[in-house]
Amino acid sequence: MVRIGHRGAAGYAIENTLLSVQKAIDLQVDFIEIDVQVTRDGQLVLFHDKLLDRLTNLSGYLSGYSYSQLRRARLPDGQTIPRLQEVFPLLIGAKSALLIEIISFGIEDELIRTLSLNLSDKQFAIASFSHQSLLATRHLNEAVVTVALIEGIPINLEDVISDCRCDFVGFGFDSITEEAVSRSHHLGASVMAWTVDDPREIARARGIGVDGIISNFPDRV
Repeated sequence: MVRIGHRGAAGYAIENTLLSVQKAIDLQVDFIEIDVQVTRDGQLVLFHDKLLDRLTNLSGYLSGYSYSQLRRARLPDGQTIPRLQEVFPLLIGAKSALLIEIISFGIEDELIRTLSLNLSDKQFAIASFSHQSLLATRHLNEAVVTVALIEGIPINLEDVISDCRCDFVGFGFDSITEEAVSRSHHLGASVMAWTVDDPREIARARGIGVDGIISNFPDRV
């Protein structure tokens, strides 16, 4: 079972922060899921929401801020929004790899370039709800593991897996079925379920045959 910490280990520290990433490393997860988007001046940063309002003292779209302006943002525990570059030193000597969800579509070139300069191909994977982004990633680096994120079960799951050439399908837990897991396996794709925190739901995910679980509390998996 592949254990994936959601936004680091968001059940223990503010999501997408260096503290959350470090906690996931301490828990020895297989993958640390983080969300990456781009600032107005092209800096890759860790943040999930398009809007800053929920988690910071600033308001409006993150993409409207330069990185220097964004440094004024403070998260509830006083941390700042980290750049992707700040994560790499934490991975030195760690067994965990990064699972990067693309939030800002169109950053594939810069993202893969940055990752490839700092990590080996085995130290990162790419996930996205934009299956076009995954295919672009695949064209940039055939060796990168990719995860096609899906909120519900598509009618033509076969088309999704073949079109974006993904290694994993990541289903929202509320919509996942044993049949979808079986179909994915038959088509050569492994399956992740997100976001699963309750021990009873973790047990159900195991029971229907998923290969990996994304959780805010990855030590429960």
